[in-house]
Amino acid sequence: RVIADNGAVGLPEVNIGLLPGGEGTQRLPRVAGAKLALDLMVSGQHVPAPGALKMKVVDAVFPAAKLIDEAIEFAKKMAVENPTNKGRKISEMPCPAAEAGLFDKMRKAMAAKRRDQPAPQRIIDCVEAACTKPFAEGLQVEQKLFFELLTSKEARALQ
Repeated sequence: RVIADNGAVGLPEVNIGLLPGGEGTQRLPRVAGAKLALDLMVSGQHVPAPGALKMKVVDAVFPAAKLIDEAIEFAKKMAVENPTNKGRKISEMPCPAAEAGLFDKMRKAMAAKRRDQPAPQRIIDCVEAACTKPFAEGLQVEQKLFFELLTSKEARALQ
């Protein structure tokens, strides 16, 4: 996972009443941990490239003008160092242990901060599934809740 030095990472879907689809609620917690994943997803904020590297959301930051060449060299290096990609497949990574009470604490905070918005609560449900279920089962939770939100009156009002 590489990014240009002028890039940013974010999952802003909460701002339009949705949760990150495309496996985002299952992948980010496995890479960055539940707390960081929740903070990014329920805020909808973007993190500049250096911050994304510090949080281990990306593996390398390269100058934008050299991104393609540097990314190719990085991929070649990774192929030599880890030809089977062992330990790098996010779908096979366990979610790092979440702090006790994290999900309940976040549910309470979002109930107060984003009152009457179901998306933050469903995001929490999905990240909790990422940390307690196998990847495939977490994906099923994400897909079910995504489609529920997609048709919700709150999402329609925010889009």
